[in-house]
Amino acid sequence: MIPTLEPLQLAYLAVALASLACFLALLALLRWSGGTLKVRRLVLQDGKGRSRAALGVTAKGTVELELKDGTQRNSLVLAAGESGAAALALLDENGENRVFLRLGDEGAPELELRDEQGRTRASLSLTEEGVGGLGLYDERGHLRGGLGVQHSGAARLSFLDGRSQVRFRAGMEEGDRPELELLDRAGHSRVAFRMREDGMVLLELGDGEGNVRVALGVIDDGTSLVTLLDGQQNFRIGLGVSREGRPRLDLYDEEGKTRATLQVSENGTPSLALNDAGEEPLYHVP
Repeated sequence: MIPTLEPLQLAYLAVALASLACFLALLALLRWSGGTLKVRRLVLQDGKGRSRAALGVTAKGTVELELKDGTQRNSLVLAAGESGAAALALLDENGENRVFLRLGDEGAPELELRDEQGRTRASLSLTEEGVGGLGLYDERGHLRGGLGVQHSGAARLSFLDGRSQVRFRAGMEEGDRPELELLDRAGHSRVAFRMREDGMVLLELGDGEGNVRVALGVIDDGTSLVTLLDGQQNFRIGLGVSREGRPRLDLYDEEGKTRATLQVSENGTPSLALNDAGEEPLYHVP
């Protein structure tokens, strides 16, 4: 006698057979061979059937790994392109990218920290040439501060205005020379403080075209100087006082030749000398 199946049993059997058929079709579709599973996209679900992780390859050949939170929003995205570029993104509960780490095609890394609107507020980078830099941005995404170190060892700190124009710059230049500059809206240096390799301390005041017009300095031997320059950067007036206290005033022509000198000697005697264009004496007192 052949046993009969109840309708519910028949339904279970049909579901089992259909599941087996789907599984076999899936294996054929995924090309299971030699212990390797080949897929274009793999999705992992939690106990509630929610997608929590996905691994796949985009149409452009980029491999992406997505990790999702309990609301199925991406919390982490890791991607690698065909050309060697790679990126890691950490997202907040609203889906905004807050931390972004990437590696360029040539291997230059960059880290960006972003606000709630996804705008970059801080960045740390290393160029292909090996120059490191730190950038700080305002809420509009404009660079406002930067710190960088060059191959030569020069380190500079810069602050920029709302138009991304450098207005303040300080650093340690080549040869361990400290410098500080104040710049106008056009980017011209208007005030500069420098310490040269020969030990001279120098303060420079510039005009609206970036030309130094006044320079004040102290030479390593103790001599203090004040020089006035014309628009072509030629010295026209020089005033100095030696370590011993002897003052001297020189007037120069546009060729840089000394045309007049007023000074006080060691014994306190003042003197005046006038020269021609070849710096030959024309008049001398006493």
